[in-house]
Amino acid sequence: MAIPGCLRFRLRKTLRMDGVITMSDPRAIGLIAGVVLFLAIPRLLPRVLVGFRYFLSPSQLVERCRAEPDTLLLDVRSPGEFYGPDGHLPGAWNVPLPSLTEALQNAHAPLNDPGRAVIAICQSDLRAGQAVLKLRKAGYIQVWVLSGGINAWIEEHRPVDQGPPGPHST
Repeated sequence: MAIPGCLRFRLRKTLRMDGVITMSDPRAIGLIAGVVLFLAIPRLLPRVLVGFRYFLSPSQLVERCRAEPDTLLLDVRSPGEFYGPDGHLPGAWNVPLPSLTEALQNAHAPLNDPGRAVIAICQSDLRAGQAVLKLRKAGYIQVWVLSGGINAWIEEHRPVDQGPPGPHST
């Protein structure tokens, strides 16, 4: 069985052969599996480390915030990203990931209550997954990640705030 035209590889100097790789060729299977794994690891790593059930879609985030209005929206992007063109979720607090450990140690508001529900947000969800691990280590139990980050939020045409630093940053 030949690989479809869009996936056809011509190898000459790389593997020192001439011809089309077919799906029965073990090198083709290994190459394709390697590419798929390489592309999937950045997306799967936070979910494996944090746990798949701790990722909320934008609509699940809205439902959780309605059910628990005191939920903290913690945006761990840099201030440049937080106040940049993509903006941030209304009511979100900006504590950049590199500053999170210090903010937790000093119990800066709003991070002074480990019993409070927290939803971590970043651009895609990689940094938010790292933030959730830090929050759990600090004793937080109710922590989630916005799956897909601000990108998923914007993709669903949800509201964002933009503007200069204000009361919601540390």
